[in-house]
Amino acid sequence: MALSKVTLPTGKLGIKFVGSPAVITSVADDSPIAHLVKQGHVVEKVIIPEMDEISDLDANALRDVLAEKSEVEGRILVVKESSPPPTSSSPGSPQPPVSISNNRGNNPPPGGKPGGEWMMQQYTGSKTQAAACVGCLCFCLPGLLILCCPLDKRYVYQEPGNGRLLDGSGKVLAKDSGNPPQKIPPGYMGMNRN
Repeated sequence: MALSKVTLPTGKLGIKFVGSPAVITSVADDSPIAHLVKQGHVVEKVIIPEMDEISDLDANALRDVLAEKSEVEGRILVVKESSPPPTSSSPGSPQPPVSISNNRGNNPPPGGKPGGEWMMQQYTGSKTQAAACVGCLCFCLPGLLILCCPLDKRYVYQEPGNGRLLDGSGKVLAKDSGNPPQKIPPGYMGMNRN
């Protein structure tokens, strides 16, 4: 699949993401890049001038990087078309992201058992790892203690009965891949507010 490089203007972009890797779930009509990206594009990486390329970002980390660097000129978002949905639900097939409209299992991810619950989980991802690097630079080995307090968050689906955790694309997550998931508070508007 061909990659597209989109030069981002400064300020708000009017796009929302979900999943890991981040997938564009909506593009506002008044978005300055509405004609360049579309729903379903997968974000491969972000290039910030005078910094390294940042790849393998989940939706939360991508949102944070774009917000933190919103006034930097010359940012580039590298996107690709998402894979077409598979014709069969074979295990391991890439699946489109699932929208989370409520907490109870009316909408499990692909391959998930109905009746489970969407929850929020803190885990050690790119944001936590970056903070640990800064902690090590400032405080040497005690800086690694930051890894004990994950800063990254993601939605997970907990299946009924077995308690198995899945991400929005249906990928099974290891039990020890993060802190125990927490119920999503009523009225929570989501983590993607770009």
